[in-house]
Amino acid sequence: MSPRTTCAGTRTRRPRAAPPRGAPARRLPPGADHAALAPFADGPVRIEDVADTRVNECDRLDVRAENLRRLGVTATTGPDRLEVRPGTPRPARTATHGDHRRVMSFAVTALRTPGVDFDDPGCVRKTFPGFHEAFARFRDAGEGTARGAGEGTAPDATRDVARDGARDGAE
Repeated sequence: MSPRTTCAGTRTRRPRAAPPRGAPARRLPPGADHAALAPFADGPVRIEDVADTRVNECDRLDVRAENLRRLGVTATTGPDRLEVRPGTPRPARTATHGDHRRVMSFAVTALRTPGVDFDDPGCVRKTFPGFHEAFARFRDAGEGTARGAGEGTAPDATRDVARDGARDGAE
C-alpha cells in the first residue's frame, strides 16, 4: 500500500517515511513533472520509464535535472530515468527552454522556495494563458496555512508575473 495523506475533520495525518522506491512514470502522469517536488522527499527519488520525455519541446528529462541542479539539488539522468537526492532548494532562475511545463511544475517548487524565478514565464501562454493569475490565487489561498506551518512564503516570480504580466509581454 502506498503512503498517502488523509484528512479527518480538521486533523491531517501525514504518512510515515516510506523506503525509497523507483516510480514508473506511466503510473504518475504527466510524465515526470512531479520531479519538481523531489527535493522535499524523505529519501532518494528515482523516476523511470521516461525516455519519451526527451523528444518534446526540449529534452525534458535533462532540463528537469538541470533546473534541480540550479536550485542546488543533486539530480542525475540516464537514458530513461531521473534520480534526485532530496535537499534544500535555494533561490535560482530556472531555464524553461520554451516549455510551459517547466514553469508550471517549478512554480510548485517555489511555494516552498521563495526566489525561484523563470527565464521565460510567458511560455505558459501556449496551453494556459492565465496560469500566473490562477496560480497566484491558489498560492494566496494557502499562504496563511503555509506560514502557520512554518513552510515559507509564496513564490515571488509567480506573484510578480501575475501582477505585471509576463516579462516578455506575451501574456
